[in-house]
Parts: sequence; C-alpha cells; structure tokens
Amino acid sequence: MSHHQSADSTTHHLLPSAVGVEKSVLGLLLSRNPLSTYTPLVTAGIGVDAFTRPAHKVIWEEIVAAITTPIPHDCISITQSLASRLDELGGAHYLTEMVLDAGLITQLPRYIEQLREVMTRRDIIATATAILSMERAKTPTALLLEEMGERVSKIPPLVVEQAHRITFMQAMEQALAQIESGEATRADILSGIEGLDEVVKMQAGNLVVIGGAAKGGKTSLVLSILRDAVTTQEKNCLMVSLEMSPVEIATRLLSMESKIPSSWLNPKIMTTGEYSRLATASMTLGRASGRLEVVSDLFAADQITAFIKASHKRNPLDLVVIDYVQLIDTEQAKNSTRQESVAGVSRALKRLAAELGIVIIALSQLNDNGELRESRSLGMDANIVLKIIVDKASQEREILVEMQRSGSSNVFAPCEYIAELTLFKSRDENSPPMSEKSGGGFAKKMMARMTPSDLGELLGELPPESPPPQ
Repeated sequence: MSHHQSADSTTHHLLPSAVGVEKSVLGLLLSRNPLSTYTPLVTAGIGVDAFTRPAHKVIWEEIVAAITTPIPHDCISITQSLASRLDELGGAHYLTEMVLDAGLITQLPRYIEQLREVMTRRDIIATATAILSMERAKTPTALLLEEMGERVSKIPPLVVEQAHRITFMQAMEQALAQIESGEATRADILSGIEGLDEVVKMQAGNLVVIGGAAKGGKTSLVLSILRDAVTTQEKNCLMVSLEMSPVEIATRLLSMESKIPSSWLNPKIMTTGEYSRLATASMTLGRASGRLEVVSDLFAADQITAFIKASHKRNPLDLVVIDYVQLIDTEQAKNSTRQESVAGVSRALKRLAAELGIVIIALSQLNDNGELRESRSLGMDANIVLKIIVDKASQEREILVEMQRSGSSNVFAPCEYIAELTLFKSRDENSPPMSEKSGGGFAKKMMARMTPSDLGELLGELPPESPPPQ
C-alpha cells in the first residue's frame, strides 16, 4: 500500500475527512508567506494525499509547484496562477473564504495534528477494508496476518516534532535576549494603579484571576484596569459580562472617566460643569470605542471560547475580561460535579490565553472561607491571583496579591478605592494603608461628608460647579 493510499470507490464514502482544516491550511498558504507555512507541513508529512476534495488537491499542487520553482512567489502570484481554473475550484469566492477562515499561523501545529489524525484513520480504514476483502476471498490465515502486519507497519505514527518546538539552546538565547532588553520584566497590560503595577506584571499568555465577595469590588477593579488599557495604553480589549449589560458597563466607565458618581448622572441635578466633564469623558471613551467590545449575551463555555477566537481573528486582542466564572454554563457529564465543570472552564481559559498570546482576566466569587468558589483549579491554573479585601467597618478595599508564578506573593498592592465612583486608583503618597487608619470607618465618614469640590481635588480634577444632590 502506498503512503496514505486512498481506498477504492466502494469504501471512499466511509473515509473520514477534515474539510474545514484543509481550507484553513490552504488559506494560510494563500494569505501569508507560503514557504513559512509550507515547510512545517512538509516536515510533518503533509502532502497532497492529506486533502480529500479534488479542488483542494489542485490548489495544494499549484502552491507546491510555485514554491519549488527557482522563481520567487508570494500569495498574490499563486492566487493569480489559479485564476484560469477558478470554475473547477468553486469560484473566486471560495478562495476568498479560505483566506478569511485561515485562522492564525500559531494554530498551524494544531491543524497539522488534525490532518495527521484524519490521514491515519483513513489508512486504518483502508487497511481493514483490504484485509476483509482478502478474508472473503478465503485467503489463508498466515497470508492474512503477513499482509496485515506489512500494511500496518506502513502507517506512520501520530507523534511528530511540532514545528513550534525549539531546542534548549534556542530557548536560552531567547531568554537572554529578553533579559537584556528588559522584555522579561515588562508588563504587556498595565492596571493603571501604580502600586499594583509595581508588584504584578500581567504578560501575554497569562490567566489572571480576581477574587472577591459579592459586591466586593471585583467588577470595579477590572473596569478600572479595562478603562486604562483602552484609553491610555490603546490596547484592544473584549469584555464578556454575564452579570451586567453593555449599557450598565458604559455608564460605569463614563462615571469613572468623568469623575462623576453614577447616582449624580441625572439631567435634573447635573450642572453645566458636570455636563462638560461628561461630554469630555464620552469623547475620550468614544475615541477608544474601536478598541473595546462588550458582550453580555454569551453564557455557555464553548460559545464564549468560540467568540473570543473569532474576535481575535477579526482584530487581534490584547486583553479579555470575563465577569464572572461561576455564571458560565457548562455541559456536565452525568457523574461530574460543578467543581469539575468549573475546573474545565479554568483549563480552557488557561489554554486560550496561551494559544492566542493574550491576557485573560477572569473574575471569581469567594466562598465564606475567603477561597475561590467552587474550584481550587482556578487558583492552580492562574498565573496571578488577586483578592479584594474589604474592611467590614469602613468598607474600604485593598488588593492582595495572593499568588503569582513570577513574582512576590501574599503581598498587598497599595491603592485607593473611591466608593462613589467604584474606582480603584493609585494611592496618594500621604495616604496610609487601610490597616493603619484609626477607627475603621474614618475614610467612609470623610467621603460621606465630602463636597464635589473636595472629591475633585482628591482626584486631581477641576471641581464641579454645584454642591452634591441632597
């Protein structure tokens, strides 16, 4: 049997295929430098027999013919060379679909794995079919065994060296280069809170878990981070909220940006100065709106994962926020527990962050013992775990860096929490930490007595023109 031979026509309809993966691989070859995609494919043993559709075989052979000639080719010249055969290939729109559905070059190892799996299954089915035909023809058992052994030995193993693997020496060279450039300690996403950024470095591929009690400030902290990411750092962000609508989130962000408490955003009591600040805030967030997408109609784990991948494909993301994990619906096996389901979500988010090279921040509720609710896997899978600690007397908040794999753990990150704005910000130099404030409720009482002028001065903004509403 030839390598990856095709079965005869009587069994062809039974053979498995991976049409979607075939299209993605060809799309990568047509949309990027063909040679950089072709080389790992050939190294992994992918050839024309990996493709089941005749049109896919033609496209593959045209690409190979172009790449293996001395004349330089790129995706444009290859596409042009196929122009005369578009009718038999499904039309120009079919090639366009391939390019649009190609996915990311980082997904190529996974595509190779899937193609090899399907190729091996086809070989197994073809071998079994041939042996059955020989058995029906009353072939002696000894000959059957000999033929079976010979055919099975020609089926290549599935385990191959992935194209993205590197030697240890290469890894060490890259590590030294990152250390020399400072990249190893550089954060890809900043929180905008100086005390937190000094302790925590959120880097691409990280899963960050923020835990807190109900109404403890989880969403406030993540919105503070999100606001700084889209406006100051100009990062592309996606927020999947299972608790708040996009309008509610927009209102919270407008309140933070304008420094006007949400309860004051009322046309009956707002002054001209407050309207001006709100207009300025809306323009700031409006300029950043193309970098922020907010959805609140996804609840199933697989839907959320698929949407994140699709969004990243359309416009590469830097940060994804999920609020919050315990509200995600999962398909539970008959005898599985909720803890096991949440653990599955945790693993999926961890893999997704690594696969897409983004930071994923997942919010989680805490149980009565102050631990991440429903699954310890959240903390075990995460690169960084933050917990919001609330002083029961004063209702002030502090951020505890409970764990991080590449940095200090069990340390507090200095910050200020402005309750009226549900905003976390950098702590003023003269402001003592929560644990050192006498009376516990001092800050709360002071905030309650503050005028808008005081609040504006605290935040470094111009004071509004009217006293707070009664």
